[in-house]
Amino acid sequence: EATVAQSPDFSYSGHVVIPSSVTHGGQTYTVTAIGYRAFYYCSGLTGVTMPNTITEIGERAFNVCESLTEVTIPNSVVTIGLRAFYYCPSMTRATIGNSVTTIGAYAFGYCEALAQVNMSNSVTSIGAYAFYANAITSIAIPSSVTSVGALACEGCDKLERVDITHIWGGCNIGF
Repeated sequence: EATVAQSPDFSYSGHVVIPSSVTHGGQTYTVTAIGYRAFYYCSGLTGVTMPNTITEIGERAFNVCESLTEVTIPNSVVTIGLRAFYYCPSMTRATIGNSVTTIGAYAFGYCEALAQVNMSNSVTSIGAYAFYANAITSIAIPSSVTSVGALACEGCDKLERVDITHIWGGCNIGF
């Protein structure tokens, strides 16, 4: 297995296609994760295509990708890490795949243009401040969600509607 690692010179720009496998030293490895800070501060990154071999998007993987406009998380991904897409101010839409169970704290925080989030019924946990300071006007929390961190939608000044198909105790979603 292989993990996409951080570029030392922040050189990724434009639309990047992550391969499903890589060959090194005559051995082929399946790409299963986007690692810690893999695309950190790639201000020229406008889009990314991820293969269905990826199961994890690591902590701060796309942190401060100022030109990233939208993201589609493949159905193979299970975990979106802490601050994975933190401060992607140009991002307008996030589609979260059918296998994602965990959205980490601040995962989409400060994505100030983020107006549309599509979540599937596989999500069980949404971290604190996960959608902090976004342009979301409406969000549907699937019935599969059993845990929502404090102030998950704090600072979403345009939020008018939250669809919650069930109620759990001790949660402050934050509006």
